[in-house]
Amino acid sequence: MAVAVLIFDGYCNLCSGWVRFLMRIDKKKSLRFIASQSPEGMKLLCAHQVTNVESVVLIKDEKVFTESDAVMQVLRLLQPPFSWLAIFRFFPQAFRTWFYRSVARNRYGIFGRRKKCYIP
Repeated sequence: MAVAVLIFDGYCNLCSGWVRFLMRIDKKKSLRFIASQSPEGMKLLCAHQVTNVESVVLIKDEKVFTESDAVMQVLRLLQPPFSWLAIFRFFPQAFRTWFYRSVARNRYGIFGRRKKCYIP
């Protein structure tokens, strides 16, 4: 199985915390993590023509997933019981998108912002 690449906001405490959590529980090592602000992250985003840098981005099997679709794909890569949370992919796309964007829009206000970009 190919390794999927998760591109995240390295300044966001929520995103950085989620990445640290995923690094601990990803026993199969099926994920690689890159901050969107890093040179490698910017290069990958450009190469895959991703312009929405307000979103988490997952590149898996040369397919690009963003927002809640990226989160659902990440969950599917994990071992149970975490993979079971991917059941939320059956929620209507409009609801998942609304929820994701609401959290993303307010993430700095709720969770804070790092002074230095987190690069695992």
